[in-house]
Amino acid sequence: MRKTGKRSLFAALLLVTLLLAFAAAPAAAEETAYDFENEGIDGVIAAYMETHGLTEQNFAMGWYDTAWDETWYYGMDHFMKAASIYKLPLNMIFVDKLANGEVQPNTPVRNYTVQSAMYSSMVYSDNDAAMALREGLGVGMALRPYRELLAQYSGIALEDLDETYYTINYMSPRFLINTLRTLYDNRDHYAGLIDLMLLANQEHFFALADIDYEVAHKYGDFEGTLEDAGIIYTPDPFLLVVFTRGVPNAERVLADVCEIMTAYTLWFDERAALAAEEEARAAAEEAERLRAEEEARALEEQRQREAEEAAALAAAQATPEPTAAPEPTAQPEPPAKMPAGDEYHRVVAAALAAV
Repeated sequence: MRKTGKRSLFAALLLVTLLLAFAAAPAAAEETAYDFENEGIDGVIAAYMETHGLTEQNFAMGWYDTAWDETWYYGMDHFMKAASIYKLPLNMIFVDKLANGEVQPNTPVRNYTVQSAMYSSMVYSDNDAAMALREGLGVGMALRPYRELLAQYSGIALEDLDETYYTINYMSPRFLINTLRTLYDNRDHYAGLIDLMLLANQEHFFALADIDYEVAHKYGDFEGTLEDAGIIYTPDPFLLVVFTRGVPNAERVLADVCEIMTAYTLWFDERAALAAEEEARAAAEEAERLRAEEEARALEEQRQREAEEAAALAAAQATPEPTAAPEPTAQPEPPAKMPAGDEYHRVVAAALAAV
């Protein structure tokens, strides 16, 4: 039995200390007012809604984790007034038109150029600039063709959209989360537009949240509705959409929800990474186990073959080779038979006469 000396014991204690420190590391990220471990995001949001008078009639939201392809919704397909958020897909259309050469940055639209209208509509939420871009689409003022163009980034089939979408400026959390996903997944293509979102109102809405991360967003504020849709640049960014209608201190609600979802994203990503590491470790161990089993099976088959070959060789050596039968020896010719009787006498007489 191997003995453990002082040096080995010290190394073991050091290893245990490091392991305990590593195990405790997630707890540091959990030092928050939100008990995601026990309540989950459902419980945390439900508690916040209860204390702030939020219901399914005046509140809806969506969240998407870009690192782990995870979504969470409250009122996923609840269509609510979108106010100026429609300017996000509208500007995405013009990014595509610019890339395809259909328009140029200096192409005139009303009293703007395409470039200046995009800037004003995104950074300052200028309604006149947005209307100029809408006229530049070339579909006239008919509502349905225009709304169909906006919907192309939502990933939702046109026939699956609530009819309300085609008659008034309403959108849903899923509609906008999917639009943001199109934006983020093609962020190199839409880089200039995202830069404008990073300039837009950095003291209000999601940007009011007490977080240490950049916010690229498009907000809306119209007749008692307040909403925001954006990218929050945590180490692995997440997408967030929040709608409110007739909610007191709604801007604080947007900021609070952004803070909650920022904390949740950090918590979720850490645990997802640990789970992925554990899954990878288990997969590696399983692969090693299968490899070892296969190696042992191959070794056993080789030993069996060698044993069979050795047994066959031993059996061959123990059996004598058959010897050839001896050649038969030639038998001497039998002596001539002596004549008998009168014949004998004649022979003798003949022999004597010859003498």
